[in-house]
Amino acid sequence: EENFNQLDFESMSNSEILTAKIAISKFSIQSKKIKSRRLVSNDSGKYIDPKNSFVMSVKNGSSSILLKYKSNKLETSPLIILCDISGSMSSYSRMFLHFIHALTEKRKKVSTFLFGTRLTNITRYLKYYDIDIALDNVSKRVLDWSGGTRIGECIRDYNRYWSKRVESGNSIVLIITDGLDRGSSKKLEKEMQRLKKTCYKIIWLNPLLRYEKYEALASGAAAMLPHVSEMRKIHNLNSMKEFTESLNQRI
Repeated sequence: EENFNQLDFESMSNSEILTAKIAISKFSIQSKKIKSRRLVSNDSGKYIDPKNSFVMSVKNGSSSILLKYKSNKLETSPLIILCDISGSMSSYSRMFLHFIHALTEKRKKVSTFLFGTRLTNITRYLKYYDIDIALDNVSKRVLDWSGGTRIGECIRDYNRYWSKRVESGNSIVLIITDGLDRGSSKKLEKEMQRLKKTCYKIIWLNPLLRYEKYEALASGAAAMLPHVSEMRKIHNLNSMKEFTESLNQRI
């Protein structure tokens, strides 16, 4: 089992892929809570609540003011997933879709977009409980499987048409890609800067990190790296499970 969990998705046989998909569906996935900017009343909060303190003092007819407090509300952070389905990711993209389906099924507020040469919103299709129905609908919707990669243009379309609809300041954005981009690196860097301003954190999941000596030397990867909060490997069950556990942690 330990050897299987360390096996690269790219080198799995059909029967091993089936076993891995079953394992992914059994991952323990929770909705991560983070502190929002919204404040709520709390008996032992961090901030004094002047309004409620005054109102309660008036109601009680007290000559002294009994202080009330407020603290940051804990909210489920929206999870935005941008997954690369270009040719260089073809060995992994199907497995990642099973992982994303599990996230959508077990976690609140998940929005998913696939990209290669264009951006496609597949959020509603992944809400089907049956994974086969979900992926069948996705395959009919997406037209750029295993093609080229234009990360900058696709993130631009996300920033322009979708970010205000699905994001909040607490959003966590996952970008699943190897960073091999055929578009303009300057455009990609500009759109990454814009994306960073609208969310809480950007996490880059990169299957190429399976190589110990990997460096972000490709122009696309180099343009992305300065704007992500962290970059993690995701190429086998172990790395996928470790990332899931990190998502489950509460801030």
